[in-house]
Amino acid sequence: MKRNIVFAIICLIITLFFSAAFFSPIKNIQRYVPEGECVRKLIRDDISQMNDCEIGSSGEFIVTGPDPNIVFEDINLDVKSVVLNVKGFFEDKISGQVFLDLGQGFSEGLSSRAATVSKQSFLCFSIPGDNVRSVRLDINRYSGFSFDSIEIYSQSPKLEWLKIYPDFSR
Repeated sequence: MKRNIVFAIICLIITLFFSAAFFSPIKNIQRYVPEGECVRKLIRDDISQMNDCEIGSSGEFIVTGPDPNIVFEDINLDVKSVVLNVKGFFEDKISGQVFLDLGQGFSEGLSSRAATVSKQSFLCFSIPGDNVRSVRLDINRYSGFSFDSIEIYSQSPKLEWLKIYPDFSR
C-alpha cells in the first residue's frame, strides 16, 4: 500500500512537470532581420522633419503629440528594408510604420508595419521601393527608447523566429 502511494505521488509530480512545460507562457513570434550590408546609415543629424516628437540630447525619443514621426529626405536609393536601431533596448513592446516616397509623396500603398517586444535593439521593416526619395518612420505604439540610427538595406530581410519569455517582475 505504501509503495502504491509513493508511486502515485511520483506519477503526479511527473504529470505536473510535463503539464507545466506543455502550457508554458513562452510565445514565438516572427520578425524581420536585416540581410546583407547596410547601404546607408541615417543618424539624428540627417532628420529633415519631426512631427509630434523630439529627440533629446542623449537620443531619447520623446512623444509630444498624437502622431509622432520623423522624415529623412534625399535618400535616392533602391530600398528593400529599413531598420530602426536604438541605443540599448526598447523598454516595452513597440510598433511602427515606414512610408516611402518615390516622388509622389507618402502613401499607405508604399508602407510597411512592424512590431517587436521589449529588450530588442532594432525594429526591421520589409518594404521594397526603387529610387526612394524620402523615408518616414511613424511610431504607433510607443515604448521608451533612445534613437541611434535608421539603416537602409538593398537586400530583402529574412524572417526569424523570436522566443518571448514571460516577465513575472511586473
